[in-house]
Amino acid sequence: NFLTADLDSYSYLKKVAVEGHLYNGFNLLAADLKSAKGHCLCF
Repeated sequence: NFLTADLDSYSYLKKVAVEGHLYNGFNLLAADLKSAKGHCLCF
């Protein structure tokens, strides 16, 4: 669970990408607004 984990959004999405096949279809949007790069990642 991202809200209780100690991971940044990019690390969490990498984990979800590996485990995504275990779930029925889903959409997930994550953003790191504190980052100087301003990444917005979707899976």
